[in-house]
Amino acid sequence: STQLSSDKQRRNLIKEFAQSIVVAPILGYSRISSANDSSPLPQVTHKVFMDIRISRADGTFYVRDTIQDPADEPFYAHLVLGLFGNNAPNSVQQFLQYVDVPFDLDNPNPSYATTRFRTLDSESGLLIGGISGLDLTTLAGGNVLEYKGRVIPAKLWLENADTSKAALAHDKKGLLTHRNLDLTPSFGITTR
Repeated sequence: STQLSSDKQRRNLIKEFAQSIVVAPILGYSRISSANDSSPLPQVTHKVFMDIRISRADGTFYVRDTIQDPADEPFYAHLVLGLFGNNAPNSVQQFLQYVDVPFDLDNPNPSYATTRFRTLDSESGLLIGGISGLDLTTLAGGNVLEYKGRVIPAKLWLENADTSKAALAHDKKGLLTHRNLDLTPSFGITTR
């Protein structure tokens, strides 16, 4: 079926992508330029480590005694995301708020620990990830984030014109980005 084919394609792409990058170092800009523009990357000010797991097509990831399809075995990878805090300080600060979130079963907070890569934008080549269960909703005429029944203020991820450096091109594989004017902590990683 089409959905199964799409899921398998996304799974294979994520696996291939995770194997091919070491550092995914940009956050805060939504400009994508041509592959001919290969400007040097700015200084990495923060590193975030993300362990990813790609489950089997049926959603399982536990060890099985018999391997039915070697291409459908779970895949594990360790990504290192480098953030450019000098170029995108507000976006980096926002991103880091969702990184080291203490686990609290009774009062859970949104965290990238529950990230799912749910979309591959074939036009831009962005692999889009976001926090599961975190939704944008309207309350009293304004936008807020809702997570597990709780309302969380939603802030725009904007850079000040004074502190923001020249926009960085998204012309390399493995660069981390966030859409301007997006209230959610979703992010994209360039795949080409």
